[in-house]
Amino acid sequence: MKQYKNHIINLSLLLTLGLFGFASFYPLESMWGINHLQFLPNIFTYIYWVIVIVVLYMMIGPIPTQLLDRTFTQVDNLFWGKRKLPRLLFIAGCMVLFYIIRVQTHLLGDGYTLLANFSSGESYIHKWTQPGSILLIRQIQNLLGGYTRETALHTFQILSILSGTLFLYNIISIIGRLCSTVYTRVLGLSTFLFSGAVLLFFGYVEFYSMSWAVSTLFVNLSLKSLKEKRYIWLAIATYILSLLIHLQAIYFLPGLIYLIIQNIKNQRLRKIGYILFAISAVIGTVFLIWLYKTKIEFEVLILPLLNGRPIAPDFTVFSKSHLIELANLILLVLPCSLALISLWFVKGKKSFHNSTTMFLAFLSIGSLLFLILYGAAITMGRDWDIMSLCLLAPLLLILSQIDFSNIVLPNRIILNYIMITFFITFSFLSVGTQTIPTENRTYTLLNNRNRNGWIVYANYFLSNNDINRYNKIIREEREHFPNYSLLKKDYAYLERGNYSKAMEIARKLVDKDPYQPDFHQILGSVYGAYNNFEKAEYHFNVAMRLHPYQPTLMNEFGQLYMKQGKYDKAKEILREAHWLSPKTTFVSEGLGLTYIYLNQFDKANLVADSLFIQDNNSPGGLLIKMTVAINKGNLKSASHFYKEYLKYGTQRSDYNSIKKYYQYLADEN
Repeated sequence: MKQYKNHIINLSLLLTLGLFGFASFYPLESMWGINHLQFLPNIFTYIYWVIVIVVLYMMIGPIPTQLLDRTFTQVDNLFWGKRKLPRLLFIAGCMVLFYIIRVQTHLLGDGYTLLANFSSGESYIHKWTQPGSILLIRQIQNLLGGYTRETALHTFQILSILSGTLFLYNIISIIGRLCSTVYTRVLGLSTFLFSGAVLLFFGYVEFYSMSWAVSTLFVNLSLKSLKEKRYIWLAIATYILSLLIHLQAIYFLPGLIYLIIQNIKNQRLRKIGYILFAISAVIGTVFLIWLYKTKIEFEVLILPLLNGRPIAPDFTVFSKSHLIELANLILLVLPCSLALISLWFVKGKKSFHNSTTMFLAFLSIGSLLFLILYGAAITMGRDWDIMSLCLLAPLLLILSQIDFSNIVLPNRIILNYIMITFFITFSFLSVGTQTIPTENRTYTLLNNRNRNGWIVYANYFLSNNDINRYNKIIREEREHFPNYSLLKKDYAYLERGNYSKAMEIARKLVDKDPYQPDFHQILGSVYGAYNNFEKAEYHFNVAMRLHPYQPTLMNEFGQLYMKQGKYDKAKEILREAHWLSPKTTFVSEGLGLTYIYLNQFDKANLVADSLFIQDNNSPGGLLIKMTVAINKGNLKSASHFYKEYLKYGTQRSDYNSIKKYYQYLADEN
């Protein structure tokens, strides 16, 4: 019977190697979680075949069993013995490794978008889902010398590497608390050390390295609290910190509530706590369903249950496409997940008989729901980083259940597990940290579900002066997203005053995909041209909910309010747009105009001065100064600014109309 169990585990390890080779050599873009070898030099392929031979030998050939056992015992003593220095030295060594092998490009997530955001001087897009992360980034940037692209990059790299050290410290501690034998501790440590998630700590530009670090600290303190009945408030404070780092930590809330209830000593109060917990879970579910059905900005965050949206009609909670993406993510983060499941199946505890496993189970409930339902699964190949944390709690739960006591020759299994996991993750790190492999891999992850990915990828080559690659990517992007070519044509009709044709196309675009903010924006603009302000405002509001913090969209909305004479509302939205993008000229000009309409001339002049900082002869600044002077009755000054405008505003579309309308200022002395 024991030998039978070994066969199941060995088969899962061989299947993992086979899938890895098949996905890499075929190659299969749909198996992005394990197809790393196709992007790497041939030496990796040779190593792969060596590992296949070694793994097969380890399964059937003679091995120095006692030597392996002594080695595992020494590793166990190194990490979980009484002396702290060895594990601290190990963590310090990993920190150096994180720094040396830093990510060279930032294409596997939203790295370039974040760098652009945080390099915009005082202004930046402040997402409410990551307030703590953003505050921390801005403070460190300030210490490094200001808000530039270089300080943004260095800040992300610093936080990434420091997060990796905190992650390692917590994981070593957590494994020591959960696993009771040498084999399970070595298994757990190798699983996390050789997880694809460690790429986040190699100078990766994103928030999610911090989420891993603080979330593992929360789990560590929670397990300590359950065991010693202390530190509950410290665990709660750490959870709040994890929420501030990224709101995704909300899916750990069931575990936190269980932790709090378990720390209630009075049995009667504890029962009441569980009853309230159950009631709040029902109320929370109803509330989420209500949000999903009534708020479009929330609706797009959740995958459809049965009918896919226009951007991905084949993508639903139970669709084949979704299940394949989930499998890829699991194999990326946990390369030997099949072996782990096999170990749990043949010798795992099937009951959650203590508070530790119950705590991990409640953590896993929220994590798995997020993993299954969150809309980022549509583009998971590029959003693997945010989804990876969902696997932390389920993995810890499985590790806490595995028992090696009745498995024959567990040292063979562990050694094969380590070799396979290490090589697959090392291959992934080699792809993720080097320039050419990352460029090639990113191209295979682009699809017709995420236009932003194509734009970022194209701009990456443009910034590197590779015009041929840029043009090629742009052509492919247009083929994948033909509606955006239609959108461009629609704006041309609107600009020429052909409102009927513009309306026809805009309605068609919204009908095709009601979840695209750009399509609602153009329809709102066309309704505004028809002076149908009620419908125009409706579509602008939808666009704003789907795509907040977009200065161009906010500017158009502000212009619509000005057209209606709602200058206070126009000022409010244009001030926010100006704060987000103070160097965008048309936003500044619009804000200056609202101040003029509100007779706030001093503020209008300040806006004009800000335009002159960017351009000493800014036509927009000259117009604002001219208009303020006219309103104050200072025609001599107005004439001066008018004449300056005639010299420097020749390239503007409104040049001729301005020249004609204010012609009387030309003769003013």
